[in-house]
Order: sequence, then structure tokens, then C-alpha cells
Amino acid sequence: MSEIKGLKELSKALKAFPQNVQKNILRSSIRAAASDILKEARKNVPKRRGALRKSLAIVPRRYRTKSLIGFYVGPRTDILKQELISAGIEEKKLVSKNTGFQYSSVMNYGGLVELGSSKMAASPYLRPALESKADEVINEVRKKMSQRIDKEIERSKNA
Repeated sequence: MSEIKGLKELSKALKAFPQNVQKNILRSSIRAAASDILKEARKNVPKRRGALRKSLAIVPRRYRTKSLIGFYVGPRTDILKQELISAGIEEKKLVSKNTGFQYSSVMNYGGLVELGSSKMAASPYLRPALESKADEVINEVRKKMSQRIDKEIERSKNA
């Protein structure tokens, strides 16, 4: 197993592969680290917020710049909407007074639980998950990248 200790070694090891393989290595490494944050966030969601817990997911982010890779860890509004409606909570269509932007009451549910509102105390679940797993996430990315690089080297030798 190769040991990648710093950014220079990582960059040098990745540049040895084609662009699509580089992206796959990075994508799988970041997703593995994001899954640790997701597990911790699910533990932190208040017990009475089962719909929110079920809706938490890792969603790949798409950027205009193809070279960027990212993931969103948080509630998926489509799943959350189904869960809340099945629990008997009606979806309300709201319109922003300032911008005229139309949005659903379901879209903000995860944020309201995380940050609170004028009528509800905050019950943070995402930020504590990220803060408690920050060091582990970095180590997980490095470990997973090292494993994937080794796997790709073996694959290229066998091809």
C-alpha cells in the first residue's frame, strides 16, 4: 500500500492517471468521508424528527466547472416531503415578500430544525456532526485515496 503523506505526493500520484480515473478516485474518497458525517448527523437528529432522519442523504453536487467535485450532506426535500405528507402535515406554498420567490414549506424544514426559528428552538444536527468528525474525515479521504490509487495501479499492471 502506498502511503500518501502530503499534498505534493497526492497530486503527483493522481497525475499519473487519466482525468476520468482521477475524478473517480476523488469522488469515491469524498463520498466515503461524507458517509461518516451522514451517520453522525442521523444520530444527532432529535428523536421526534423521524421524517428528517429518513430524508438525510449524500447527494452529488454538479458544478458548471467540470473539474470541481462535491457532495451535499443534508435533507433531500423529495423524501422529506413524502414523509411529512404521510404523517399528515400539509405542504404550504409560500411567497417571499421581498423577492417574490415561490417556495414550499417543506424546503426549509431541515434548516428550521438546525437553526431554529422565532417559534422553535434550534436543534443542531449537521454542524455538530461535521465538527465531531472533521479530523476523521480528512484521514478517511487520505486512506480511501491511498487504497484507490493502489487498486488503480494493480488494475493497470494487469491490463
